[in-house]
Amino acid sequence: GLLLYAESEAQLASVLSHELAHLSQRHFARSVEASQRTNFTTLAGLLAGIVLAAASEGDAASAAIMASQAAALDSQLRYSRLHEKEADRLGMKTLVDAGYPAESAALMFKQMLNASRLYGNRMPEFLLTHPVTESRIADASNRARQLPSTTNVPSLDYLLIKARITALGKVPGKESTEESAKEHIKRFRLALEKLSTPEPSSPTNSNVPAELARSAAHYGLALSYLENRQWRKARKTLAPLLKQAPNKLAYILLDIDIDIEAGDSKRAEKRLHELNATMPNNYAISMALAQTMLSNTDYKDAQKVLQSLTKTRPAQADVWYLMSETHGLAGDILQLHQARAEFFLLRGNFSQARQHLTTALHFSKNNYQIAARIKERIRDVNSLQQLTENL
Repeated sequence: GLLLYAESEAQLASVLSHELAHLSQRHFARSVEASQRTNFTTLAGLLAGIVLAAASEGDAASAAIMASQAAALDSQLRYSRLHEKEADRLGMKTLVDAGYPAESAALMFKQMLNASRLYGNRMPEFLLTHPVTESRIADASNRARQLPSTTNVPSLDYLLIKARITALGKVPGKESTEESAKEHIKRFRLALEKLSTPEPSSPTNSNVPAELARSAAHYGLALSYLENRQWRKARKTLAPLLKQAPNKLAYILLDIDIDIEAGDSKRAEKRLHELNATMPNNYAISMALAQTMLSNTDYKDAQKVLQSLTKTRPAQADVWYLMSETHGLAGDILQLHQARAEFFLLRGNFSQARQHLTTALHFSKNNYQIAARIKERIRDVNSLQQLTENL
């Protein structure tokens, strides 16, 4: 949700800088410590209320209990406000040090405030946990004016990613992918109409050149057509982008996806092999190649591609998930459970990871070396779980 409301990479970076400040200043740990101190005071107030209640001092008991709860809530809110201010201040410094404009933070706050007004009582989680006020925006703007000014060139790649997330997202109230795609088609076409005939009085995002915005909207429209199973319209919409930037990977991969929808998966696999030869272990290419191989029942080759990818991206959960599915289709049950264990471990589900490793151990009885590695991995899971619980 957050990515869709950040109009630029710099605005998204401002949020990441803010969150990094929370981590560097140990705000969560400090809140827990403060909460523990507050709990003693709250407990004392509650006990006093219980004593008064036992003595039939009804009104006094209620007042004591309510006062203790109000004091605890006020303490929590005070710490939260202080932490947010500190994260705003330090986050902006990190943002500028990274080469982004300081005013991006205030612009992002404005986006969040507008979004909160749009959603009303149905705000997404990132808005509920990070409330924005006019005074917070003003503070960010004033602080930005005191820092060195920098310029930031808008990123087409960021806009393409944003368009892709939009096109692949589910529209509330729409049951199927095709129904959601129809709504996205309308929105991207409307965006293109506005870009072709801008109204002088309408507000525009001056940080994003119209040419980049049009390219992103065309890309999103082509992808939405593909999601709606209209591959001919998708190819026609994508063609001008490919002509303008024939080496743009996002455009090439979408064109390959269109090949698959058009029923030419063998051509798609051939093109992906060629890309993989020039950019080995590229995440997007390798995943697309493996998925295309699976659709062509080339399970063994898909295993090799994903095995190589797990070495360069060992912390990518979706790679391990696809790896486990591939092992299953190839009939390799032992490696299926090993890969599924890695997937659950990266998701923080220690019990499921341990369960799959235990099952894998059962299938490795005749191989001492593999069994030893699995036992070692089980010990790793136990250690990680204990470490996590002690944080």
